[in-house]
Amino acid sequence: VTLREMRNTDVNVTNARYDVENARLGIEKMSIKAPFTGVIVNLPHYTGGTRIDQGKPMVGIMDYAPMYMDINLPESAISSVSAQQPVFITHYTLPHDTLSGVVAELSPAISMETRTFKGKLTIDNKELKLRPGMFVKADITVSRAEGSIVIPKHIIQSQRNNKYVFIVDKN
Repeated sequence: VTLREMRNTDVNVTNARYDVENARLGIEKMSIKAPFTGVIVNLPHYTGGTRIDQGKPMVGIMDYAPMYMDINLPESAISSVSAQQPVFITHYTLPHDTLSGVVAELSPAISMETRTFKGKLTIDNKELKLRPGMFVKADITVSRAEGSIVIPKHIIQSQRNNKYVFIVDKN
């Protein structure tokens, strides 16, 4: 072989090594990895061999084990609700299953239109019983009275803005 053929071969080998390395990098870029664990919530259909534009979503993933809930509280509750208060969450499909949470954030501003103030709750949803978009009931514990008597609401009678309860005493 001539010296010229030898140099051309060296150049071809070097180019082939670069091509192999570029192919490896291309394959690594084709691998999709989420930065968190979650559940696939949106999976668009693409046929095999179709080119996808850069920035176009391939899949939608959501982690809703810790859930966040937006709430609107009445103006009258602004002094009794504060951050880190316990919250109990129920859904009509899970009437006997109560999830726990806390008040995470409260806005100090009251809306002029609705006379409410906004807040956010953090809900512990490890078993994924609640789904994003569900309407739930949130009970915020604002005060506690130990040793108080509790009666069902339907027993309370009302007449002329007065509320009363009948008590049976000595039969």
